[in-house]
Amino acid sequence: MRIYLLSLIAIIIISFCGGILVLLKISPQDFPVIGPLLFYFFFFLFNFSIFSILGYLIRRITLPQINKYILYNLSFRQAVLLAIFACLSAYFLHLDIFTWWLELFVLIILLIVEVFFTINTNRSL
Repeated sequence: MRIYLLSLIAIIIISFCGGILVLLKISPQDFPVIGPLLFYFFFFLFNFSIFSILGYLIRRITLPQINKYILYNLSFRQAVLLAIFACLSAYFLHLDIFTWWLELFVLIILLIVEVFFTINTNRSL
């Protein structure tokens, strides 16, 4: 698990530096496709790593009796969903279509995906 946490910290640092470089060096007017694509890629990696580490550590502190690999799988899956939500929110802001009902719709869709995975995981155990 130590390698998992250290690799996620490395991803945080790399994605943060990459995001800053994209913001400072790549003009959206000169590169209208690759600029935003790289920004959202680094934004996703940064959010995924932060949410994954926080989810794992909070669960490890509050639920120490549960196997750490189960906590890792759970935090990994939920970090991906939260990072998708954050990226979609940023993309909606970019397109000027960010509204509360659209965010609620995306949140409900991601919640349904999480419930689906939770039910299938519990069924296989």
